[in-house]
Parts: sequence; C-alpha cells; structure tokens
Amino acid sequence: MSRESVLHPDYAALKLTDVSVERLLAKGIRGAILDIDNTTAPWGEASADNATVQWIRGARSAGLKLVFLSNSTGRRVRALSELLSVPCVTGGKKPFPGYFRRAVKELGLPPDEIAMVGDTVITDIFGANRVGLTTILVEPLTSHDFVGTKIYRFIERIFGLRKPKNEGEI
Repeated sequence: MSRESVLHPDYAALKLTDVSVERLLAKGIRGAILDIDNTTAPWGEASADNATVQWIRGARSAGLKLVFLSNSTGRRVRALSELLSVPCVTGGKKPFPGYFRRAVKELGLPPDEIAMVGDTVITDIFGANRVGLTTILVEPLTSHDFVGTKIYRFIERIFGLRKPKNEGEI
C-alpha cells in the first residue's frame, strides 16, 4: 500500500447526509463505520440534527449496517448511540488499526464491504485505509473542535491530504 493510498480518502462529500446510501449499496458497501465528533454530531454534543437522524434511519432501512467509532468515551457518546440506535465502539485510539478492526467485527462484514465516514484524514481516513475500508471524508460540521484535531486539519490542508483519490459523488 503506497503512502498516498493511505493518506487520501477514496471519496469526499460535504457532509454525512450528502453520502448516497444507494451509491454505497451499488458499490457493494453493506456497512458503514461513522465517526461521531463533527461527522455525525457537532463536537462535544450528544445529539444530531434532524437531517442526520433521517439519513441514519434511511440507511438502516435500506439495509446498511452502522456502527459508531469514537476516540471519545462517556455519557455523551453512549447517549448519542442510544438516541440513534447505533452501536458504538468507544475509547478508540484512531488511527490505530485495532480499533477499526473492532468496529469491523461489530458489523460482521468483510472490510471490502464497509465504508468509513469521518472528518479527519489523520485519524479517520488513515486508520480506515490501513484496514482496507472504503473511505469517505466529510467536512467538519462546525469549526468548534478539539485543539489536536485543529492541528491535524491544518497539516492536512498544507499537504493536500483532503483531496480524494476518486472524482465524483459517493
């Protein structure tokens, strides 16, 4: 696996709700691992907007299996998991592959049938690419974020890491 292939997402979308469940299914994707902070919900919050809730319900109705993967722990993450009825692998140390493998195991699907949707290349995309998942980078929901993540985003932009390998919508 080349350095470029692990440091760039396969696809990009403005936000989670712009990711087409139909296109995922057409590509053979049967499961999705979703980052929480600034992908599914604004950083530090335990709720998602109505459009995201509807996307998650629609994805499940279409047969897409879902799991959250978060470096965060605690009540906020559990509350969001319960609110949206999506299982969650928490306390992850993204980008280490072991945590992605735990989420893959939770879905019960082979890695080539799973997409990772996240807002940070260095944690979400890099780790997921190393495990063989299809990767989709979204823009953060808000500019409010953990200071370390802000540094990651700065590095990603300087080195052009947010550019997807594939053109077109997903």
